Amino acid sequence: MKRYFYIFFKSFKFSLINQMQHKFNFLLMLPVNLVWTMEEIFITFIFYNYTNMMYGWQKEEFILLIGTYFIVDSLFTSVLLPNINDLSERIRTGNLDFFLLKPIDTQFLAMTHRVDVGLVYAFSIGVSVVAISLAQLDIGLPVYKLLLYILLVINGALCFASIVFILGSFAFKTIKIDYVDSIFLTFAQFCKKPFDIYPALVKKLMLYLVPLGFVSYVPSAFLLNKIGYVWLLSFAITPLLFWISRKIWLMSLRDYEGASA
Repeated sequence: MKRYFYIFFKSFKFSLINQMQHKFNFLLMLPVNLVWTMEEIFITFIFYNYTNMMYGWQKEEFILLIGTYFIVDSLFTSVLLPNINDLSERIRTGNLDFFLLKPIDTQFLAMTHRVDVGLVYAFSIGVSVVAISLAQLDIGLPVYKLLLYILLVINGALCFASIVFILGSFAFKTIKIDYVDSIFLTFAQFCKKPFDIYPALVKKLMLYLVPLGFVSYVPSAFLLNKIGYVWLLSFAITPLLFWISRKIWLMSLRDYEGASA
């Protein structure tokens, strides 16, 4: 495990050096992320101009959920999404051979070899939004609950990553996986809203069939005491999804013909 952390740290370091070569572009990421964040919050303020409560969620609680989504999204889009987008090209050109020859897990390399360091801004903004929302709510959280919230957020990022990685593995069959970005954006629209606004059937489907609810809704609802013991399922569903993505990856590798093909 220590070796994997070391390799990821090196990937992060090299990505940072590479992106800092274009300093203006790197610095521009901060205002871009701020505008994106403020757009979501501004839309929420517009909704709450007409009501004090939306399906049991106050304005500050809704914004906390948005902040939680920003945290999960930054973890996901800074690590997995750039690598998923590279995967089809590596399969098409045979450059995936480079990973297969390394004395380390191929799936780990395929998921983490490239890091979009600029998205650390989005992570910082997400944390700030959550902190400000909690200060405004003034609900006084015990330390253990904050620690569980952090674990649920990490689970949410891994859950989201596993779902998208399963879709990305189809690149071994179809080569082109341009649809992944579109599916990701569709999923994101669901994750930025409280699942209480959806009909009961849709809510259950997105908690138990396609478990998008564990991405940002469950961590936020847990922190705000708006959910029962459903949050415990996060510690079962996330490992299960990761295991499924692992099995699909290993099966998909059998279809890879390499550069010689």
